[in-house]
Amino acid sequence: MLVIESAPDTRGHIQDVIEHDGHHVRLASSFDEAIEQGDWQEIDVILLDTELACGDAREILPRLRRLAPHAAIVYAASNPNVEDAVQTLREGAYDYLLKPINADILRATLLRISQLSYTRASLKLETDARQYAENQHRLLAEAIAHLGEGVVITKTEFNGSCPRIVFVNEAICRITGYHKTELLGETPEIFHGENTDSQSVEEVSEAIHARRPFQGELLFYRKDGTTYDAEIICTPMIDSEGRCTNYVSIHRDITEKIRSARQLSERESRLRAILQTATDAIVTIDPKGMIVGVNPATLRIFGYEERELIGTNVSILMPEPYRSEHDDYLSRYLRTGEARIIGIGREVIAKKKDGSTFPVHLAVSRIDAPPLFTGIIRDISALKELQKQVLEIAAEEDRRIGHELHDSVQQQLTGLGLLSQTVAEMLSDSNDWEARCQPTVAKVARLADRVARGISEAAREVHNLSRGLVPVEIDAEGLRAALEELAERVSIQYGVVCACEFRGDINLTNNFVATHLFRIVQEAVTNAMKHGDASRIDIRLVGTDRTISLEVIDNGRGIQTGTLSNLGTGLKIMQYRSSLIGGVIKIVPGPDGGTLVNCTVSREGNLEVTH
Repeated sequence: MLVIESAPDTRGHIQDVIEHDGHHVRLASSFDEAIEQGDWQEIDVILLDTELACGDAREILPRLRRLAPHAAIVYAASNPNVEDAVQTLREGAYDYLLKPINADILRATLLRISQLSYTRASLKLETDARQYAENQHRLLAEAIAHLGEGVVITKTEFNGSCPRIVFVNEAICRITGYHKTELLGETPEIFHGENTDSQSVEEVSEAIHARRPFQGELLFYRKDGTTYDAEIICTPMIDSEGRCTNYVSIHRDITEKIRSARQLSERESRLRAILQTATDAIVTIDPKGMIVGVNPATLRIFGYEERELIGTNVSILMPEPYRSEHDDYLSRYLRTGEARIIGIGREVIAKKKDGSTFPVHLAVSRIDAPPLFTGIIRDISALKELQKQVLEIAAEEDRRIGHELHDSVQQQLTGLGLLSQTVAEMLSDSNDWEARCQPTVAKVARLADRVARGISEAAREVHNLSRGLVPVEIDAEGLRAALEELAERVSIQYGVVCACEFRGDINLTNNFVATHLFRIVQEAVTNAMKHGDASRIDIRLVGTDRTISLEVIDNGRGIQTGTLSNLGTGLKIMQYRSSLIGGVIKIVPGPDGGTLVNCTVSREGNLEVTH
């Protein structure tokens, strides 16, 4: 409370009364002094002396109203004047008290002001709450009216099996084709038809009678008789006293959703049927290499049960050394994007549950969402067996031709060479020829000698050819001896430095593998001399506990990186032979120039491939 009173005794009296009742009071002897105190927000009541020396109190009233518009202003006058009192009240004063001020009258005035302030505050709160509620109702009404889903509000009283409709929004009219006026007063049965499921309708009715929510799907009918699939969410509206006042139903047209779901289900069924009946193994793994799905062909080919594979690392289907290296391959691909098999496909060796290995063609593709990898594995054992038989037939034919050249053609050439040499010797040693025949005899002798040398050279070529056609004969040092003989023959015949190096256990007991390794070396050496113009060729054979690695490196012109995508016949033959023995072949530029050919086969599976 602010007391602006010029008389000190009156100020003190008022202060005693106010503070005795527990209220805070501020005192000022003039309006200017009151201005200096500031902070008008805390002032609820102003007691103003009408006889201030600074001017007429009625002139001060408007200024007080501007400073404290919320405060109640009470005049205190020594000389009562009815007209002044009435005029003051009209101008906005709350009350008009006479001096000397009676304490009880002052207390009663302050009590009325307090009650008035409380009433005003209560009215303001109620007005604000009503305005807020009205705004909320307006926003809710607008939201429902413009909602994309249909809204139907019904009464609680039933008209037959359903209550009557009292509100619909624009969306339900758009969905069903009815006008608003055609729906109000009707029941939701207007949307039912002969194919609407009666059991679902009964469930809705039971939920409404039980005052509980319902959610389900029904086949509804539009005004033109066409149908649509509707998802219905029906909720009772309960007031503050717990009474059900209305039912609100949300209608969502899910025709397209159901059609899409049905089509998706059909596609999934077809895909599942394809996967279930596919003859190739199909394995799906996650980015960690763990198997998340297999088809029946996988179980049949590898001999596992599904529970043994799901959640297991896919390397269980691989022999060493690929089993130990697989996780590194996968993590490198995820880190760098460098693909060796993914999106390309290649022939590799797989391992069954019983430990046996067999050749397969593996094609791997990546799925982005969710991140998965799917591998299609085709057992090519029968194909490899057929290829092996074809090569064995070809090798047998080579062997036969080699033997024929060695045992027949070479012997005949040798005999003819000896006869030619004998004729040349006879012509050169005869003294009985007449002098006139000597020039002719000498010429024939030279021709006979040349024929003898030519036949001898042809015999050597046939010998070398027959040796090359006969496959490697395997014994304790079979492949090693064959490679050493090849290097020696190349060095002598072509003047190329060709050296062999052997490290570790290189013993082989598989003639099929040894023969193809030897043929790969033959082809690599021939390419180095014919296309690379090499002057040095190194042949290395290295054996470890798990693998045997063959390497041929030359110092020729080398091979371009782009050439690898367009391989010539010789390089394709090397790749083909490597695949037959389950090997991994690399044909790359050498570290110091030239070309490097490396073929690695596994002792665990690839050297004893089960066909």
